Amino acid sequence: MKKITLLLAVLTVSFFAMAEGMSGTYKVGVTEVSPNFSSLSAAATALNTNGVAGHVVFEITSDITEAANIGLGVNTNGFSITIRPDQDVDRTITFTQATDNNGPSGGFVIGITNVADWTTLLTTDNVTIDGSSVGGTARRLTFKSAAAAHYYTGPICVAGNSNTITIKNIVAKHEAAASAAANNSYCIGIRNRNSSSVNYTPDAIIIENCEIYSNNSTASNAIGFINSGTPTTTSTGCIVRNNTISARHRGIFYSYVTSFEVYGNTIELNQTVSGLASSGIAGNAGNTGTMKIYNNKLLKFKTANTAGGGYGIRGIQASGGGTYLIYNNFITGFETPAIGTTEVVGIRVGVGSNVYNNTIVMNDVTTTGAGTTPFAGIVTYSASCIFKNNIIINKEDNFASYCIYDAASNATTSIVSDYNVFYKTGSTNAKIGYYATVAQETLANWQTASEKDANSKSVDVSFVDAATGDLRITGDSEHDDHLAVPRLDEVLTDMFGTSRAAYTYAGAHEAAQPFYWTGTETPSATTRIIRTVSGIEVILENESTIEVYNMNGMMIDKVTTSGTYTRDLNNGVYIIRINGQSTKFIK
Repeated sequence: MKKITLLLAVLTVSFFAMAEGMSGTYKVGVTEVSPNFSSLSAAATALNTNGVAGHVVFEITSDITEAANIGLGVNTNGFSITIRPDQDVDRTITFTQATDNNGPSGGFVIGITNVADWTTLLTTDNVTIDGSSVGGTARRLTFKSAAAAHYYTGPICVAGNSNTITIKNIVAKHEAAASAAANNSYCIGIRNRNSSSVNYTPDAIIIENCEIYSNNSTASNAIGFINSGTPTTTSTGCIVRNNTISARHRGIFYSYVTSFEVYGNTIELNQTVSGLASSGIAGNAGNTGTMKIYNNKLLKFKTANTAGGGYGIRGIQASGGGTYLIYNNFITGFETPAIGTTEVVGIRVGVGSNVYNNTIVMNDVTTTGAGTTPFAGIVTYSASCIFKNNIIINKEDNFASYCIYDAASNATTSIVSDYNVFYKTGSTNAKIGYYATVAQETLANWQTASEKDANSKSVDVSFVDAATGDLRITGDSEHDDHLAVPRLDEVLTDMFGTSRAAYTYAGAHEAAQPFYWTGTETPSATTRIIRTVSGIEVILENESTIEVYNMNGMMIDKVTTSGTYTRDLNNGVYIIRINGQSTKFIK
C-alpha cells in the first residue's frame, strides 16, 4: 500500500510540474510513455500547451515518422529548449505530409503554435537542435522530408520573431519530389515576414557543422533566409559556418539580413534542368551592412542550362544590397551541357564589394558558348569595388572567356584592382580581361586599357589537384615571388588559419615561406654570394640581416652582421634572404 501511495505521489508531482510549465529532460521515441513522449509532435504540443518553467531537453531515443508537420511556439521565459539524440546512435525524424501548410512551410517549424494558421506566430527563443549526443560533434540526428512529402516541406523552418536559434551537428535532407522551376523550396528555411505592416523578424540564427542535402526538387535550396511580404527590418547576428552542402539550385540564399557571415562551408550544386540561374552563395534583396563570405570551398557547380540568357551557374553572387567582403575562397569545378550556351561565373559582383585573396580556376567546360553574362572568373556590374590579391586561372579557350570582366565599363573610375594573378592557358579565344566594351587579350592590354593592375602578374600556378578542387599551392609555385603580394589588414590568415607573412601569397592558400627572388642572380650589386666547398659565403658591404631557409620554408639560421658571413651546408637547395630580399641558392 505504501508503494502505491508513493507512486501516486510521484505521478501527481509530475502532472502538476507539467501543468505549471515543463522543465528538465524528456525522452522522445516510439516506445516512450508518459511523462515522456512517443513522437516529436506530442512533445511539441505538450510544450506549447504547458509552457516553459525551466530548461527543457528533448532526447530522441528512436527513429520517428511524423505524418503531420509540427509547430513549436512557446514563450521560453529566458530558458532554453534543446533537441538532441539520447546517445551516440543515429536517429532520424521523417516528415511525410503530402500537402503544404497554410502557415509557414516546413516539417518542423519553430516560432508558431499551429502551422496551419499564420496568426499563431509566437516568439520562441533559445532553441537548439543539436545532432550530437552530450559532449560530441558527430552528426547523429537526421531531419528529413520524405520523397512523397510536399516539395515545400523542408525539414526545418524558423518563423516569426524567434531569436537565438542554433542548428548544429545534424544531417538535414530535403528529399521531396521535383517541383516546377518557379517553386523555390528550402531544406532549412529562415523566414522574415511582414504582414499588415508588422514585422516578424528572426535574429541570431546559427547553422553550423551540418550536412545539408536538397537535391530532388527543381528549385531546391539548401539554406534560405527568405521573406514573406516586404519586411522593414532585417535579421541580424546570423551565421552559416562549417557545413557540407549539396543542393540542386542554390546552396545558401539570403535576403533581408544585416552583416551576414558565411564561412568554412563546402558547397556542391547539380542543377539538372535548363532555365535557372543557380548559385553556391547568393544575396537576393533587402540586405544591409557587410556580407562576409570567406574560407569557403565551392568545388562542384553543374548546370543543365542550354538556353543562354542570364541562366546558368555562379559561384558567389554578391547582390541584394549592403557591401561585400569576399576572401579566402576556393571556386572551381564547373560542368555544363555539351550543346547550347550558358552563363558560367566564379564571382558575380552587383554591389560594392571588396574581393581579396580568392583562388578561382575557371576550368574548361563543354558548352558551345556563354550566355548574356560572360564566362569569367570575376564579372562586375558595380563601379565601387576593390579586387586585390586574387588568383584567377582561365582554362576555357573554345569561346570568348575572361579572368576579369568589367561590365560597368562607362563608370569604372572608382574600381581598384591590383596585385592579382591573372592567367589564361589558351591563345585562341581566352582573354585576360574585358574593359570599355573591348576584350583585352593580355595582362599588358588590360593594364593599358583600364589603368589598373600595375603590380599584377600573369603566371601559371601549380595546385595540389585542381580537378578535385584542391587549390592549395604546390610544386614550382611554392616560393615563387610572382605570387608575392602585400598582406591586407582584412586577411591576416589564409583559409586554413595559417598566419600570412607581410608579403603573402595571392589566392586563398599561404604556401611555404619565404619567397625567392627570381629577377636577379644576387640581391644587390654590393652583396656577393659565393658557393664554397663546405657551404656558403656572403660578402657584405654594410651591416645586414641574413636568414637561411631550407626549401620547406624552415629557418635554419638568422644573424645580423657585416663583413663576411659563412655557413656550412649540406648539398641541397636553400633560400638566402638578405634584408628581406631572397635568392635561391644551390649547394
